[in-house]
Parts: sequence; structure tokens; C-alpha cells
Amino acid sequence: LLAFAAGGTALMALVSGWATWLGRMLSLYWYRELVADAHGSYVHGKTLYAANNIHAGVDNMDQRVAEDCRLLTTTMGQVLYGNGSDSAGVIRIVFECCLHA
Repeated sequence: LLAFAAGGTALMALVSGWATWLGRMLSLYWYRELVADAHGSYVHGKTLYAANNIHAGVDNMDQRVAEDCRLLTTTMGQVLYGNGSDSAGVIRIVFECCLHA
């Protein structure tokens, strides 16, 4: 029984590490695709010019779009796969429920 518990712990550590890595890779992929799509829409026509000239206090719209995309994709990766420390993502929680069922 102790060997099974140790094996389960090792398996959970492996799954947790894999899920964290996968979450980060998917976050990077989602980020790249989202930024490309957002910037494609942003520079279409005169949108870039209009967005930068709406108000004098609005500047660096392309950086703001990229930062929002980064925050969105990083958060989604953490929700789904965890962040590698003490928080568990949805995938890990489902796996643990199946393991203990």
C-alpha cells in the first residue's frame, strides 16, 4: 500500500510538471495567434491612425493590445493547467478526482 501511495505521488508530480509545461506552451501559442489576429485587425484600414488619435492621452496602442493578449493567455493557461506552485489547474483537479475515484 505504501508503494502504491509513493507511486501515486510520483505520478502526480509528473502530471503536475507536464501540465505546467503544456499550459505554458499553449499560452505562448495562444498569445502569438491572438496578437497576430488583433494586430491584423488593428492595422486594417485607418484603425491604427484613429485609435492613436482618439485622445491625446492614448498612446502605444499596439503595446497595450499585446499586453492585454499576454495577460489573457497567461491567465487561461494558469486556470487550465496551474502555475507550477501550489495552485492546481482544472486539468490537474480532474486527474486527481479520477485517480482517487
